Amino acid sequence: MLEPAFRIVPSRWHPVAHLRAARDEIRRACGEDPALGNRLREPRGPDRGWLKPWKEEHLPLTELADRKVWPDDARFRWTPDAPADFDVEADGEAFGIQCTTAYPEWPNAVGQSAGHTRALELQRINSGAPTFGGGQPSTPTARDILGDLQAWRGGIGSALKAKLHAKYHGLRVLIFAGRAGFELIDFDFAEAMTPAVEAHAAAWRRIFDAIYVVDSREGAFVQLAQG
Repeated sequence: MLEPAFRIVPSRWHPVAHLRAARDEIRRACGEDPALGNRLREPRGPDRGWLKPWKEEHLPLTELADRKVWPDDARFRWTPDAPADFDVEADGEAFGIQCTTAYPEWPNAVGQSAGHTRALELQRINSGAPTFGGGQPSTPTARDILGDLQAWRGGIGSALKAKLHAKYHGLRVLIFAGRAGFELIDFDFAEAMTPAVEAHAAAWRRIFDAIYVVDSREGAFVQLAQG
């Protein structure tokens, strides 16, 4: 079990270097232990206590730190019980970040939500069964690049709308769009994602200081701010 080696303690300040070291160690361990890779894809059971926040909060912040080129000594603290998931000190500023995860919204998807559909895909991958995208994990679905773009824009918009609450006023929202960079490789990431965020500009600009959209693919990054 990896978690004790890089434990992120709530409310304690950590350097960004801690996040980067944790990501590198997880990648190394998953390469050596396929079973750990399976648990990371579908975090359930005794490991869920650290895998779920790692996937949904800590890893996205790591990717943001890389896109923003924050130095290793930039600081963050995880505050899971506060409106901000993280307090961050970087770029000469102090600010709070609220995290969320986006998934593509496919027409006629089998899941009860986009996140549920993704969970069903991961379950099939871990079982070794053939797995297909497009919203029907067990059945091949005809797809095209414009359909993929529309699905991801719908997912980004839904993730953003779910955070439009006054309690998040003054925070920055970090949307993690895992696999979007890969599935939309024919598009410029910023050009693909920006319209989904700006479609709700009138609402989010009343609440948030900035919106970030990231994926794990290098260069997959969008930043929109006030002004």
